[in-house]
Amino acid sequence: PDGSFRQNMLYILNGGNDELVTRNGFVHPLAAYGLLSVDSQLESLNNTWFFFFAAINRTNYLISNIDGVEMNEIRRKEIKGEALFLRGLYYMYLVKLFGGVPIYLTPDHDEATQRESLENVYGQIIADFAEAYNLLPHRAYISARANKWSAAGMLAKVYTYLASAKKYGTGQNLSQSLNKFDWVNENTMYQQA
Repeated sequence: PDGSFRQNMLYILNGGNDELVTRNGFVHPLAAYGLLSVDSQLESLNNTWFFFFAAINRTNYLISNIDGVEMNEIRRKEIKGEALFLRGLYYMYLVKLFGGVPIYLTPDHDEATQRESLENVYGQIIADFAEAYNLLPHRAYISARANKWSAAGMLAKVYTYLASAKKYGTGQNLSQSLNKFDWVNENTMYQQA
């Protein structure tokens, strides 16, 4: 889908910096990212929102049903750990792109679910990566899949991001408390990392 890493995410994540030029006439309709003129009506941004929540729904479906599948217990733990790792990763991208977002932990998504605070979303991200760390093996069954150290690395990344966001006042000027980092204890986050 267009909202995935196959296309839009490259422009969304890199279009506003020196890594990628997306000006009018060069890469349309993704030029808005390079011009820093993004708004909520941008189809590519809406596609990205849909892509991540569809992916979260798939991981939730797997997590909810994996225990009912007859299989090797070691492989079951690895699959569940991979799904938790991916859900944490998807939420990490969502929260960085959109701020507080709804949290879904089951495959049943209610469209009326309200956005959660950054504290709750990051709490879920940390919980998913921590559980993935406990379930995943030291080496993945298949090369390039998540393993224990992938989860540990992402946990360290989340903790250091939160600590630095607090240290440098990220979001302090926002009028909406939903997306502020007031709840972060900088020293605790650096120690966790």
